[in-house]
Amino acid sequence: MILYKVLVRDGESQYEELGYYSNFSAKDYDNGKITDQKILSELYDEQFTEKDLEPETTDNYWYGNKILSVASVRDILENEILVLHKFGIVYYTQGGQQ
Repeated sequence: MILYKVLVRDGESQYEELGYYSNFSAKDYDNGKITDQKILSELYDEQFTEKDLEPETTDNYWYGNKILSVASVRDILENEILVLHKFGIVYYTQGGQQ
Protein backbone atom coordinates (compact mmCIF):
# COMPACT_ATOMS: atom_id res chain seq x y z
CA MET A 1 0.00 0.00 0.00
CA ILE A 2 1.30 3.48 -0.85
CA LEU A 3 0.44 6.97 0.29
CA TYR A 4 1.12 9.71 -2.24
CA LYS A 5 1.31 13.47 -1.84
CA VAL A 6 0.44 15.80 -4.72
CA LEU A 7 1.72 19.36 -4.64
CA VAL A 8 -0.70 21.87 -6.18
CA ARG A 9 0.48 25.34 -7.17
CA ASP A 10 -2.30 27.76 -8.05
CA GLY A 11 -0.94 31.26 -8.61
CA GLU A 12 0.53 32.38 -5.31
CA SER A 13 -1.20 29.57 -3.39
CA GLN A 14 0.31 26.18 -2.77
CA TYR A 15 -1.26 23.19 -1.05
CA GLU A 16 -1.03 19.41 -0.85
CA GLU A 17 -3.46 16.59 -1.50
CA LEU A 18 -3.02 13.04 -0.21
CA GLY A 19 -4.28 9.76 -1.58
CA TYR A 20 -3.41 6.10 -1.57
CA TYR A 21 -3.32 2.90 -3.58
CA SER A 22 -3.80 -0.39 -1.80
CA ASN A 23 -2.46 -2.48 -4.69
CA PHE A 24 0.97 -0.85 -5.25
CA SER A 25 4.20 -0.46 -3.27
CA ALA A 26 6.86 2.23 -3.30
CA LYS A 27 9.04 -0.27 -5.17
CA ASP A 28 6.33 -0.54 -7.85
CA TYR A 29 6.40 3.26 -8.16
CA ASP A 30 10.20 3.27 -8.43
CA ASN A 31 9.98 0.59 -11.14
CA GLY A 32 7.36 2.53 -13.14
CA LYS A 33 4.39 0.22 -12.55
CA ILE A 34 2.47 3.28 -11.33
CA THR A 35 3.49 6.69 -12.70
CA ASP A 36 2.95 10.32 -11.78
CA GLN A 37 0.84 10.67 -14.90
CA LYS A 38 -1.45 7.79 -13.83
CA ILE A 39 -1.73 9.06 -10.23
CA LEU A 40 -2.70 12.56 -11.39
CA SER A 41 -5.03 11.25 -14.10
CA GLU A 42 -6.98 9.13 -11.62
CA LEU A 43 -6.98 11.76 -8.85
CA TYR A 44 -8.36 14.50 -11.11
CA ASP A 45 -10.37 12.26 -13.47
CA GLU A 46 -8.48 13.85 -16.37
CA GLN A 47 -6.26 12.08 -18.90
CA PHE A 48 -2.89 13.81 -18.53
CA THR A 49 -0.48 13.46 -21.45
CA GLU A 50 3.00 14.64 -22.35
CA LYS A 51 1.37 17.77 -23.82
CA ASP A 52 0.29 18.78 -20.31
CA LEU A 53 3.86 18.86 -18.99
CA GLU A 54 5.21 22.23 -17.96
CA PRO A 55 7.94 23.17 -20.49
CA GLU A 56 11.42 21.91 -19.62
CA THR A 57 10.20 19.65 -16.79
CA THR A 58 9.44 15.95 -16.56
CA ASP A 59 7.12 15.92 -13.56
CA ASN A 60 5.01 19.12 -13.46
CA TYR A 61 1.64 18.97 -15.21
CA TRP A 62 -0.67 21.85 -16.12
CA TYR A 63 -4.30 21.43 -15.02
CA GLY A 64 -6.18 24.57 -16.00
CA ASN A 65 -4.32 27.37 -14.17
CA LYS A 66 -2.71 24.96 -11.69
CA ILE A 67 0.58 23.11 -11.79
CA LEU A 68 0.50 19.62 -10.27
CA SER A 69 3.32 17.31 -9.28
CA VAL A 70 3.63 14.12 -7.26
CA ALA A 71 5.82 15.23 -4.37
CA SER A 72 6.23 11.86 -2.63
CA VAL A 73 5.20 8.23 -2.68
CA ARG A 74 5.75 6.10 0.44
CA ASP A 75 4.79 2.69 1.69
CA ILE A 76 2.13 2.81 4.40
CA LEU A 77 0.50 0.16 6.55
CA GLU A 78 -3.26 -0.25 6.78
CA ASN A 79 -3.33 0.68 10.48
CA GLU A 80 -1.46 3.92 9.62
CA ILE A 81 -3.93 4.83 6.87
CA LEU A 82 -6.76 4.17 9.33
CA VAL A 83 -5.33 6.86 11.61
CA LEU A 84 -5.25 9.32 8.69
CA HIS A 85 -8.84 8.37 7.90
CA LYS A 86 -9.89 8.85 11.53
CA PHE A 87 -8.65 12.45 11.44
CA GLY A 88 -10.18 13.22 8.04
CA ILE A 89 -6.89 13.44 6.15
CA VAL A 90 -7.73 10.69 3.64
CA TYR A 91 -10.91 8.78 2.90
CA TYR A 92 -10.16 5.08 3.26
CA THR A 93 -12.20 2.16 2.00
CA GLN A 94 -10.73 -1.24 2.73
CA GLY A 95 -9.22 -2.72 -0.42
CA GLY A 96 -9.91 0.41 -2.45
CA GLN A 97 -8.02 3.44 -3.59
CA GLN A 98 -8.50 7.14 -3.06
